[in-house]
Amino acid sequence: MVIMEVTLSPEDEARLEELSARSNRSKAEVLAEAVKAYLDHERWFREAVAQGQRSAREGRVIDHEEVGAMLRSRLGK
Repeated sequence: MVIMEVTLSPEDEARLEELSARSNRSKAEVLAEAVKAYLDHERWFREAVAQGQRSAREGRVIDHEEVGAMLRSRLGK
């Protein structure tokens, strides 16, 4: 485990303190969970973008009008 220092605005520090108290967890636990969630999301997002770029290079794209028609069909409009 690595120990790090984090600089927060007073507003974010107050929010962290409130969440920590409400969830009965330490501020360190809340921050560790938040960092993990952020890193997981960033990995997912970057992989999704890379997949989209591969699809575009391979010509697997859907026209804007076709996307609109698909959405209207699924939403019943």
